[in-house]
Amino acid sequence: MDLSIILQGFKFYFAPAVSALGMLYLALAFGSHYLFSIRDSFGTFCTETAGLDASRNGLMHVGGKQQAEFIFDTSDGAVNKPNNLCISTGVFLETGVRYRVVFKRLPDPETNPPSGKWTFFDEESYMGGQPVSHLSGWKSVVMTVLFPFRRSFDRPWGNIVLRIGSRGNEEDFLDWAPPRQSDSLLPDKKDFAVSDKSETLAEGLTPKRDGELFVYLNKPVVGLWGYEISLGDWIRTTRPAKILIER
Repeated sequence: MDLSIILQGFKFYFAPAVSALGMLYLALAFGSHYLFSIRDSFGTFCTETAGLDASRNGLMHVGGKQQAEFIFDTSDGAVNKPNNLCISTGVFLETGVRYRVVFKRLPDPETNPPSGKWTFFDEESYMGGQPVSHLSGWKSVVMTVLFPFRRSFDRPWGNIVLRIGSRGNEEDFLDWAPPRQSDSLLPDKKDFAVSDKSETLAEGLTPKRDGELFVYLNKPVVGLWGYEISLGDWIRTTRPAKILIER
């Protein structure tokens, strides 16, 4: 076959078709993202706990402080309240008050061999997020392609998101400490391994508005009605953590 015919076919048919499909995908994917964000900002997914307010804030007096604890289960099949898209802590936060939020990987203490490591897309994950580079080859490609569906663009996959109030977009994030930096072209894989010991993440939180505290993971979401969590369930995440909220 004449090479010029192949080149013309690539130039005038294949390349334009791939470009058009790519642009269509990006338009639909980003459109889905912003549709979900709009619905989310109107309180579609975060349902407030009835009767919760500043006087009945869900905290108990323990040792001179106000505290609350509950189990946060990241598994797709978990039954979280009110749903797995936006999980209620049952704690009401007040504007300008300083809180401390602590996530601790379960079980605590960790078993030997460890059984509490979080997973994302069936691979070991840091509790505060899963970098694409930490995934195997084809899975890293999939998660890169799914970037437009990421719930929060400026945080890694699997990042823990703290949401204040059922409406609006008042959020904070629990970020994990990055692994040790190196200039080596072939860094030691041990520097990037998920710890065998129980992980703990803590964040000081001073809300800019009153509202109930909700928690969720930064997973792919879909804006279409009835399909919101379909991609997130396909990716799969597992393992629980204990959350301590302290005032």
